[in-house]
Amino acid sequence: MTRRTHKILTIATLISLSQLATAASLPQFDPNYFTQGQYQGHAWVSGGIGTHEREQLSNHFGQGFNLKLEFARADGHYLGNVAVTITDRRGDPVLSAPSPGPWFLAKLPAGEYRVLASADERSFERFVSIPEQGSRTLVFNAWRRGE
Repeated sequence: MTRRTHKILTIATLISLSQLATAASLPQFDPNYFTQGQYQGHAWVSGGIGTHEREQLSNHFGQGFNLKLEFARADGHYLGNVAVTITDRRGDPVLSAPSPGPWFLAKLPAGEYRVLASADERSFERFVSIPEQGSRTLVFNAWRRGE
């Protein structure tokens, strides 16, 4: 083997190892860390307890999930154990599920929806328009401790 061939093979090996290390360091979506399900054919996933879970959900958001809900108290601390109900324009239920984590992702068809989030004996609603392409994020951050 010539010296030049040896250098080329060494460089190619280093590049391959570098790419493998980079791929291994990226957060991979592990569904075992999350609560997930389907309601009337609409997939959803909940999680976000801890930075690692939120990174995984952030990387997964947009890959079919086009609605992201975030739940927090008024003081900024994340809130879990939220009941989520999503209805269409006519008020018919489209998705109903628990959100044990502070983040909730859903796959919905394009359209107009009403989102109701309930926890700590309080409920809040938001309206959202899901586009044909792209995604939407709704932040519910009005819960106060002790109310």
